[in-house]
Amino acid sequence: MLATRRLAAILAADMVGYSRFMASNEHETLKRLDAARRAVVLPVIDEHGGRVVKEMGDGFLAEFASAVDAVACGMRLQQELAIHNTETCGVEACGLEPLQFRVGINVGDIVADRGDIFGDGVNVAARIESAAPVGGVAIPERVYQDVHDKLNATFDDLGEHTLKNIPNPLRLYNARPDSYCPLPGTVPDKQGGGDDNRRVVEPLSIAVLPFTNMSSDPEQAYLADGLTEDIITALSKVRTLSVIARNSTFVYKGQSVDIKGVAAELSVRYVLEGSVRRAGDTVRTTAQLIDGATGAHVWAERYDGTIDDIFALQDQITETVVAAIEPQLLAAEGRRVRRRPTESLAAWQLVTRSLGHFWLFTAVHMKKAARLAQKAADADPDYGHAHAVLALVQITRAWLAWEPTSELPTLLDSANAAARRATSLDGQDAWGHLALGIVLAFQRQHEPAIAELRTAIRLNPSFAMAHGWLSLVLGYSGQPDEGLSTVDRALGLSPNDPFAALYDTCKAINHFARGEYTEMVVACRAGLRERPEHVGAHRMLTVALAYLGRDEEAAAAFADTKRLQPDISLDWACAYAPFADLQDLNRYVDGLRRAGMG
Repeated sequence: MLATRRLAAILAADMVGYSRFMASNEHETLKRLDAARRAVVLPVIDEHGGRVVKEMGDGFLAEFASAVDAVACGMRLQQELAIHNTETCGVEACGLEPLQFRVGINVGDIVADRGDIFGDGVNVAARIESAAPVGGVAIPERVYQDVHDKLNATFDDLGEHTLKNIPNPLRLYNARPDSYCPLPGTVPDKQGGGDDNRRVVEPLSIAVLPFTNMSSDPEQAYLADGLTEDIITALSKVRTLSVIARNSTFVYKGQSVDIKGVAAELSVRYVLEGSVRRAGDTVRTTAQLIDGATGAHVWAERYDGTIDDIFALQDQITETVVAAIEPQLLAAEGRRVRRRPTESLAAWQLVTRSLGHFWLFTAVHMKKAARLAQKAADADPDYGHAHAVLALVQITRAWLAWEPTSELPTLLDSANAAARRATSLDGQDAWGHLALGIVLAFQRQHEPAIAELRTAIRLNPSFAMAHGWLSLVLGYSGQPDEGLSTVDRALGLSPNDPFAALYDTCKAINHFARGEYTEMVVACRAGLRERPEHVGAHRMLTVALAYLGRDEEAAAAFADTKRLQPDISLDWACAYAPFADLQDLNRYVDGLRRAGMG
């Protein structure tokens, strides 16, 4: 059969986060994809007169005779996929992340040969799809001109995009039906008897980029970082907002970024960016809130004051962001989330510098973080957040075995005292409850530990680190089903987290609770690719390989563990591995013994 050439409308779709889903649970991901394909994709495409040309593991390609049919199909697909998520195994049904897709549509010349299609029309459709918003339908200017007056839809201007291997920039639009206008992270609701009754089950979303230090002194960077962190914390207390975690936004520090690209990568509707310039005691702060879908400025403002006004500046920026994003909250919600944790600028500066070292997450920097947090607590003994940071630093040093075993009792006592002091001084600070939860878990008080971690999440629903630690403690407590869904939530809140390797270890411990040793190996090695010196991953990898009978690999993993934790022993494991069930502890210790630990 000879190849033929024709003009066609091409729809390309691709699943968001496919690799991460597969690494987490390959069987469940494939099952959910197949269910979505049979229940939604094939029927909707057929309904709009299209045909599926090819299916890939994480997406598909379809052909239509007209652009109108293709765009109408793309919008309908996104509606029905969102409905399918909630009605089967989406966020509410069983705690799993929803399956979300990007859709791109192009009209162009194609070559059809033996049931497949090729050519520029196909290639451009695939590139457009990669630039589409999560849950969106991206179309180029040419398609927009063909369909904008023929469909009951709204078309958001996404601006010009330079696409890979496409010589000229393309102006793109996001198509969404007027009867259903979802923001990123929303899904429809059929309750109420009509398809147009919709309910948001994921909150509005925002990413706060690191404020730029515009001062001539690089040492003033801590001021911009501290302002950024405090705004993230304040916004996280607004329960209608989903705030991307600090770790995922700070990867952009010092970079010139495309705001719409960042919004698409992080799957957020809004992006806040700004700068801080200090000259003597004078501080000038600028902030601008940007709609991630369009790149349009929602508002921009400049704030002038003195260094003593830094807390008031935080309040002003936070209140304005809340009022701009969620008008029904108005300034009242901004006032509700405002809190003045300390009047001591010196203590606040010390905590900010401590956190700067904490986030670098090495043994050397963690010691520096501990010293600075202790100075902050000494500067203002009633500053609860300083005690919370000190507690978290100390328990992290103990948990990751960054200090000799002989020093663990001292670290634990310090962490315990600081965490309890933090929660007594400021019961609304999620950090204090997080630290206390980890301390209690290390002491094998699992039920109160889980309660404290859930409190941290209730106070700050966007606190990715709290979700991660909760996953870990659930795994140690023999609750792996919830543990695995919880770590997925942590990754969803912080998709670019440089410490995602720690979350891979959380997965490994939950798989250990299930006796899934092969999955443990996959998770541990994924984490070690990111952080080769993470001893917790080496320990779990050693155990998994030992149970799989891969003796040489287990011995090598144990050698790496011993290199990073020279004084590790079976006695250490019995004393400090915080398993709730004695059988799990014995199984863990036996795995280390099989690998050669004495």
